[in-house]
Amino acid sequence: MKPLCIILFVLSFAQAQAQDYETYIKPLKDSVANVSVLLHHVRIGYKRGYDIDSLRQSYASLRKELLKAKIDYIKVHPGDSVALKVFDTEVVHGINALYCPPDSLMSLFSGFNRSQQESMRGKSLHAEIVKRQNLLLNKMMPDFAFKSLDGKQYQLSSFRGKYLLLGFWFNGCKGCAESFPIIKKLNEAYGDKLQMLSVSTDQLYEGWVNGLKRYQPTWMQTWDGKGYINGPSVESLYDVRYAPQYYLIDKDGKLIYHSTQSKDDDDYTVLKRMLKELLN
Repeated sequence: MKPLCIILFVLSFAQAQAQDYETYIKPLKDSVANVSVLLHHVRIGYKRGYDIDSLRQSYASLRKELLKAKIDYIKVHPGDSVALKVFDTEVVHGINALYCPPDSLMSLFSGFNRSQQESMRGKSLHAEIVKRQNLLLNKMMPDFAFKSLDGKQYQLSSFRGKYLLLGFWFNGCKGCAESFPIIKKLNEAYGDKLQMLSVSTDQLYEGWVNGLKRYQPTWMQTWDGKGYINGPSVESLYDVRYAPQYYLIDKDGKLIYHSTQSKDDDDYTVLKRMLKELLN
């Protein structure tokens, strides 16, 4: 077979795989989209007579079904480049990533054929999953150098020997604003025993500054931008895809609490209890 014919055959085969996937996923995908639109219309008052809590539950249930369908497709197509692309864009890097623990992602990745694992996309995915595994509880947290709001230079590892509460936020984040009064009280209660650092992930310096004026946090602050972080983005280093997030790091640099992994609530009950046990 001539080179051009081989290329055309491969492209045709890949297109057929992609079409098979879309046909397989379309019914559930359409259902999720329809409920999403209906939920939006009910929220803004465009449609009435629906129970919004029931709609939310239906939407969440359909989202889980859709994710399961994608994972099932991946499992039965271990040699397909389309399945690897689905794994990449719709599971590892899609909104579904929040529902997939790193160890589960690695288990799925291990099911791919060696040719897919060793492709450029496969190697990149493996590195990403390993990074997430290294951010799990009881792992040593990545170090980074930064400049605080008052212009002083620090290394995260320089706080070893003391418990460290590391947080991520951005201006305009409702959950971040709601968490600040709680974090402020923790700082007042344990500030002499607990080092606190918040990292703004605002894209613009002005956004960070405006957020500081609005919320007036009383503990150490830095911005994940040029001139404040020396090295790679902390947002990337810690795989921060949503906010707020809080990490409690022990005296040796290990993660002992994470607001999501530790299944904490909006009042940070788990964090409060842990700090009370550790620092009182």
